[in-house]
Amino acid sequence: MWGNPVGYVTCEGAGLNAFIYKALVDASILGEIIGQAGEAARLEKEAKALAAAFNTVLWDEKTGTYYSGHYSESDRNNADGSARKMKLKVENNLIEPTMFSALWALDQEIVPAERRARVTAYLLANRVQAERVMTFYYLFKQLYQADNDALDREVLDTLRTRWKSQAEFSWQTTWEEFTGGSQAHCYGAFPAYFLSAYVLGVRPYLPATRRQILIEPHLGDLTSAAGTVVTEGGPVSVSWKKENSALLFRVEVPAGITATLRVPKINAGGKLTLAGENVPVTSTADLSRSTSTLGFMKVE
Repeated sequence: MWGNPVGYVTCEGAGLNAFIYKALVDASILGEIIGQAGEAARLEKEAKALAAAFNTVLWDEKTGTYYSGHYSESDRNNADGSARKMKLKVENNLIEPTMFSALWALDQEIVPAERRARVTAYLLANRVQAERVMTFYYLFKQLYQADNDALDREVLDTLRTRWKSQAEFSWQTTWEEFTGGSQAHCYGAFPAYFLSAYVLGVRPYLPATRRQILIEPHLGDLTSAAGTVVTEGGPVSVSWKKENSALLFRVEVPAGITATLRVPKINAGGKLTLAGENVPVTSTADLSRSTSTLGFMKVE
């Protein structure tokens, strides 16, 4: 990936190994689904072995994150011109950590639960290293997972500034880079996903066969947002509006879909009103009596 300082370096990179780990995990799940239990078990075993090696060899206890990769002496001796331009320090055959190794380890879920807080803290402290377009696809996911109003606003501000030229471009296309490169390219298109999945807040629980969705808006400094998100279970229409101290919303969920509605924290003395009725916070409400499109909704 462009911007990754070891992107063109032949090594046992943290990013590459994290993606291979997740591919093995996903393949194991698919094997179970299609009845290949033996292959699924073998792939799961390989995934666990890779995760153990990753978290042993590449873990840097001092910084609380992962080295960028294992870079053997033979690989260094055979490095091509692009690799020789790498400015990162190599010590004991390990390339110093960067934001990218933390980012992809978190994204591909190879970080053990007990390390997630430290790796996330390192990522957030070094996110200034994100400069080129595709890095933000992965970074936005981690910023939203932090569930922090300031970081929600940061994502919106990044879209407003870095994507301004694309949004105003006469071709109405997205670009390969913020500046330069192709001006009709898929790389710059992913803000549409985040506006749907995180700002409007409609995301399916996986696997899609569960027929369950999460509705969790991250409005940042927006006072209103509305749209229809296409999911595997059908279109989900939502609208949100901040009015004084209240958040007004309407949600339409396809029949046969269970939705969990996760709203911003309600302050002491506040209340939640659904379909004209007051509902205790952290409760379950059956809204099918008020409109057939809402079905059953769990409120958290």
